Amino acid sequence: MFLVGLFSTSAAAALPGTLAQDLKPLSGKVVLARGEEILVDAGATAGVAPLDLFVVYGPATELTDPTSGKVIASLPTVKGVLQATQVKEGYASARVLRTAAPVAAGDAVRRFADLNARLVACAPGGEALAAELRRALPELNWQSYKSLDSCNDVSAKTAGEVELVVLLTATTVEVRDGRFELLRSYAPPAPLASVPAVAPVIAATPVPGATKDKRWYAAERKGTPVGVQVADVDGDGTQEVALLSARQLELGRVVAGKFQPLGSWESGFDLKLVALDAADLDGDGRAELYVTAARGESLHSLVLIWSEHQLIVTQKGIPHYFRSVMSAPGKRQLLMQQMGGDGIDFVAPIRLARLDRGQVAPGEVWAVPGEAAIFGLARLGEGEGQVLVQLTALDRLRIIGATGEKLWEGNDDAGGNETYIERTDPRVDPRDHNSRNLYLQPRLLLLDDGALVVPTNEGSRAFRRQIEFKKSHLTAYRWDGQSLIQEWQTQPENGFLADFDHADIDNDGTVEYLQLVVYSHEGLMDKGRYALLVLEP
Repeated sequence: MFLVGLFSTSAAAALPGTLAQDLKPLSGKVVLARGEEILVDAGATAGVAPLDLFVVYGPATELTDPTSGKVIASLPTVKGVLQATQVKEGYASARVLRTAAPVAAGDAVRRFADLNARLVACAPGGEALAAELRRALPELNWQSYKSLDSCNDVSAKTAGEVELVVLLTATTVEVRDGRFELLRSYAPPAPLASVPAVAPVIAATPVPGATKDKRWYAAERKGTPVGVQVADVDGDGTQEVALLSARQLELGRVVAGKFQPLGSWESGFDLKLVALDAADLDGDGRAELYVTAARGESLHSLVLIWSEHQLIVTQKGIPHYFRSVMSAPGKRQLLMQQMGGDGIDFVAPIRLARLDRGQVAPGEVWAVPGEAAIFGLARLGEGEGQVLVQLTALDRLRIIGATGEKLWEGNDDAGGNETYIERTDPRVDPRDHNSRNLYLQPRLLLLDDGALVVPTNEGSRAFRRQIEFKKSHLTAYRWDGQSLIQEWQTQPENGFLADFDHADIDNDGTVEYLQLVVYSHEGLMDKGRYALLVLEP
């Protein structure tokens, strides 16, 4: 199984010299703040060197449940960044590089943590080094890797973009601050090309040298991913991979470890694609692709098939959400649910999808106790012992009994998604920007042995209009009749998990986990970067 300990490899082995140790996060506090004179209680004994960067933290922001008043989360507040100027045995003097609030004695600090960092390469081996840096130094906020044709004027091309730069040249690996001041320099490692990847880098084959668990990358992509499904869409007995972004559906096949595109379909800018599911409702051996889509506040979902070597829309304007939900191990059922008005996002009942004269339509009721949304839903157990598991709006796992009673609810974050539909908030005056984001919970999967696999995204949940996740993992649970018991958990990824599937991705006879991981978010100057990460048993 994908236990955290089993995923660990010698991350620093492929890094130059003592880079991983030199940039290891180090906690301390401000012991003196008098004007421009700042002292922190970490010095040479702890490994601090001149020009090292420290993040300063203010009081944590507590999030409370509006009903119970219980504290549900504590979010650190970054006040600013310091840079060491003089380093003594037990302390260091520092200057303020930037600050959002005055630095005060007692403020917590961390060296080389929560800083925006980037690898810049003007020599071969950059992709592998970027991967290893992400693995070895996950507390830094790694931005998209940058490759330059030459090392001329590197400072002019990179200064000011991030707070920490790792520069790979033909002869050195240099660590520099945001103004391009040199902090450290190392001889480059060799070779880099075969290092197990963690950043979004194309890997042609599973990582060589891995023991029980293998991880590799089938593709590197730019853009904003939404969903992924593995299914046989052409009826040839092999699996294809469908990728959904906000405006595009793409179909491909993983061959020799690489994602090879077969065709794509564009939606246009008036339609936002938010979820992807696959099902073979007509039983012809070729799965159809069901895309949940919104135009404004209304659902305008679609069905596409692969025919004549292209993706073709067979039905559109469907006023329903789609979701493939597991009602038993290995048994997926395509469900449909309507959207309501006046602040009602999901209207009961949930129904099984069926075909009516070749068109998808809502069929018999998929009975659930109480009210439930179609997303973040699964059934556990059999017969009288069957329960419903759901992800709540507060990103908690909840178990519901057959009569609708709450049997159990977790205390830790689970699920979480950045994909949303913008809707009107009827409680807010239209003059006060009365829109809100309806976030769609991720899918839950059941394994053949009955274990429940749950994705978890970690990051800021404080502001519902600005959710951004930076870490993620998968966890398997088993229901023992009283609570969900954790069985295993994958190594955390330094990126947002947009979607995942469990299938034979590359048609080699082995079922793998396929994760759609966002390593760099889309911005004004960056299209964003994500990868297809494959985890093998």
